[in-house]
Amino acid sequence: MAAGGIEPMAVQSKPEKPETAEPGKQGLWPFLRFAPTWQANLLVFGCLIGVVLALVYWQIRSSEETFVRHVRNHARLLASVIRLQANTAVMSKNAIEAVMQTFLGNTARFVDYLDTIAPFTSDELSAFAKESGLAGIAIAAADNQIIQSPGAWLPDQTALQQQGQGSLSYKPERALYYITLPRPEGGWILIGFQSDRVKRLRRELSLDTLMKTLSAMPEIEYVRMAPADKDVEGKGHPVIDFTHYKDRQIAEARMPAGDKHLLLGLDANLYFNRVNQLWAQFFVMAGILALIGMVLSWGLYRYQAAYLQQIRRFERELAKEMEDAALGRATASIAHELRNPLNAISMGLQRLNKEAGGLTRAQTELIDSLLVSVDRSNKLIQDLKQFAGPITPTREALSPDAVMASQITLYEDDFKKRGIAVDYKPAFTGTVMADPDLFAIAFENLLKNAVEAQPHGGYIKIRLDREPDTVVMTMENAGLAFDKDELPKMLVPYVTTKTHGSGLGLAMVDRIARAHGGSLELGSPRQGEIKIRLIIPLQGNI
Repeated sequence: MAAGGIEPMAVQSKPEKPETAEPGKQGLWPFLRFAPTWQANLLVFGCLIGVVLALVYWQIRSSEETFVRHVRNHARLLASVIRLQANTAVMSKNAIEAVMQTFLGNTARFVDYLDTIAPFTSDELSAFAKESGLAGIAIAAADNQIIQSPGAWLPDQTALQQQGQGSLSYKPERALYYITLPRPEGGWILIGFQSDRVKRLRRELSLDTLMKTLSAMPEIEYVRMAPADKDVEGKGHPVIDFTHYKDRQIAEARMPAGDKHLLLGLDANLYFNRVNQLWAQFFVMAGILALIGMVLSWGLYRYQAAYLQQIRRFERELAKEMEDAALGRATASIAHELRNPLNAISMGLQRLNKEAGGLTRAQTELIDSLLVSVDRSNKLIQDLKQFAGPITPTREALSPDAVMASQITLYEDDFKKRGIAVDYKPAFTGTVMADPDLFAIAFENLLKNAVEAQPHGGYIKIRLDREPDTVVMTMENAGLAFDKDELPKMLVPYVTTKTHGSGLGLAMVDRIARAHGGSLELGSPRQGEIKIRLIIPLQGNI
């Protein structure tokens, strides 16, 4: 690894998160296309919210129909009451007028009889009126001479004379009933009767009083008559309108009543409160369903994403195993075909170097160079065969500290020769269940890479620690030649920056770690430096 600068980051040998599967692609899709997805789950809850909305709308319509029916029944009932009261008022008025007609007519004839016998004086007329409970009496003789008592009670004489014929008249502002009776010999007799009780009786029997009384009842805002300014649809069926009255919401029923319309205003707050309550319940229920739907959809999405990732990891591992198997077969065939010729070439060059006479110095150096190339080719074939072969660890108790210390001892000469300072501090000195030979190869490859990455001196910092359920060997050194985005390539076979490197060192360590259920992580704490973490699970070891 040559020098190079990158930003700190961690790269794991674990597979990256998979992309979302698309319909029609191979892999997980055939297994999931019939399973419920989080989109379908959201659709189901969306339909549930729609059902709740339809139910709320149906309840609102039912409440409106019930309320309108209630208003119409009230309107019909009040119309019947008003009609009955109107008939009663008319009958009462007619009865009062009949009684007044009889009483005043008889009294007028009696006064005429008495006046014929002996004409009344003003004082006698006043005493008779008071004794009879009359408001006043006026007697007009044939010569139009008028005697009346008491004074100022007599209405306009001209209007009175126009009444004539013994008809009954009523002055409502004075609560006065009066009758004018013509005399046979000429003139007339006017008699008046005034009573506040009769006035009060007429007022209490009037429609205005009835409407005020009905308007004061609970839930009724007003009852009144209005001009027929618009048609009322449907005979006998009041038309209902929702409106505002005195800043309150009311339902107004309008129905024909003779040449006018009867208006009934009922308090609609109960209806609107019920509607608001239904909408509030809908929003609460919809919110709960939406929340449950999102939570369940999120859980289903996470489950499907994890399942998808697991299947893809299995597919990648299977593909890698198939690739490794094909590489192993190819490597075995190549090793078989090439190692024998290379051994023959090596032996021939060695014999030529020893037995041939008269070789020049240049020829000897050429033979030595060829022998080095043959050895390098043999070493490359050996590394390739070792990498491509299956890894089946033989687990036994071993001390990572002991294996690491022995490897550091083997490289002491290289450390001194290159001027590399080694800082090794093991915090974990226990044992793990692992393959000693494979771990020795892994530690040796890591040390070898660190040494070759620093040809002009540097440092190697090694730590051995225990974390929850794992043992972690951490190695830091300078000489990193990869950029930030290229760190994952260091775990790919045959990728290297060294002139004579095979690019199998870190890839082999990664395979050994994964064969033991662990992982290899790469990172860069500072520019030009690399940090490698080899993580091995304890699996119940101490």
